[in-house]
Amino acid sequence: MPYADVDGLRLYYEQAGRGDPELLFVPGWCCDHTAFQPQLDHFSKTHAVTALDLRGCGRSDRPRYRGGEDGGQYDRQGAGAAMHGGQSLMRPRRF
Repeated sequence: MPYADVDGLRLYYEQAGRGDPELLFVPGWCCDHTAFQPQLDHFSKTHAVTALDLRGCGRSDRPRYRGGEDGGQYDRQGAGAAMHGGQSLMRPRRF
């Protein structure tokens, strides 16, 4: 199981496929990487795709404090440029 060490926490992620641009799927509150399984199945045919579990969700570490992720965690892992997609309880988001 792949994990990224970010600021002392282990964040779980899954990757599949190959091709540019890489697509990064970030789930909304209370969801994990499995929320994007249909997108990973579809886009991994033509792109590198990554879906992650934010801290406290899914297989990622659960710290004692609460706080949100930002795109910087992904970039600090040396992943390079990626297109980001996510969800919100209010409306779809594009980054």
